[in-house]
Amino acid sequence: MHWRPVAMLVSILLAGHGCVGRPAAPPPALAALVRAWDADLAPYNPFTASELGQRQYDRILANDIGDEYRAGMEGLCTRYRTELRRLDPAPLSGDERVTYDVFAFRLDTCLDGYRFPWHLLPVNHVGRSWPSRFPIVGAGKGSHPFKTARNYEDFLGRIDGFVVWMDTAIANMRIGMARGITQPRIVMLRVLPQLDTHIVEDPQASLFYEPIRNFPANFDEATRRDLTAKYVTAIQQKIVPAYRRLRAFVLDEYLPKCRTSSGLGALPDGRAWYASAVRVSTTTEMTPDEIYELAMPSRTC
Repeated sequence: MHWRPVAMLVSILLAGHGCVGRPAAPPPALAALVRAWDADLAPYNPFTASELGQRQYDRILANDIGDEYRAGMEGLCTRYRTELRRLDPAPLSGDERVTYDVFAFRLDTCLDGYRFPWHLLPVNHVGRSWPSRFPIVGAGKGSHPFKTARNYEDFLGRIDGFVVWMDTAIANMRIGMARGITQPRIVMLRVLPQLDTHIVEDPQASLFYEPIRNFPANFDEATRRDLTAKYVTAIQQKIVPAYRRLRAFVLDEYLPKCRTSSGLGALPDGRAWYASAVRVSTTTEMTPDEIYELAMPSRTC
C-alpha cells in the first residue's frame, strides 16, 4: 500500500471540498503526533519522502512485501493508533477534526489490511504492482527525477531494491501456493506478456535506458560515458535477470497452481478480505452488498 503523509492527505481532502486556504493548524498534541508519524513513515515510503526533499531516501525502494517491512509498519500503526486514541476528539472542530479523522482512518485501515495476506499476491496485471510500475519510473515518467548525475546514481540504488522486491515476490507466491492463496489464472496470463516486454537482449531496447537517451544537456562526456556503462550493466545483470526469474516462475510453477475462480471472495476468509478492500477504496463503512444495492438504480436506467 502506498502511504502518504497525513498532512498531505488533509490538504488534498480540504481542497477537494473547496477549502482553498491553508488548513487551520491542529492543536499542539495532535500536530506533534502527526509530525512524528510523517517522520516515522518516511523509511516506509521513500518515494514520497524524496518528493518532500528528504534526500537520504533517494536511493531506496522499500521492500513492502517483506517480513521486516510488514512487521515494522504494523507496529508503527499500532503504536500511533494507541497514541491517537489517548487524545480526546470532542473539543476539535472543523479542520482539526478532519485531521483527526483522516489520521484515525489511515491507522485503522493499515491495521485492518495487515489482517490479510496481501503480500502473498504481490504481482498482478494492473499498474500498482512494481513489475509494471517500476519501468514507468525507470523511463523517467514517474516520481524519480533524472536531472542531475546524483539522480542517476540514486536510481541505481532503487534498481537494487527492485531486484530484492522481485525475488521476495517469488518467495511469497510460493508460500501463497502452499496455502491456497493465488491470483486467478486469467490475471497471470495477462502478466506474462507484460514481463516479456522487459526481457530484452539489447539494453537500448529497455525502458530503463530512456534516461540515458535523454541526458540533460549540461552533462559532460565523461559523465555520460560513466552513467551509460552503469545503466547498461544494471539492465543486463540486474533488471533483465529479475524479470526473467519472475517470468520463469510464473510460467513453470505458479500458473499450474493458479485458481480458476475470480475475486478476493473465493480465497480463505475472502468475504472479510473483500470487505476490508472495499473500506479502503471507498473510505466508508458500507458493506459490499450495500454498495451493490446503492448502484442498482443506475444499472437499471
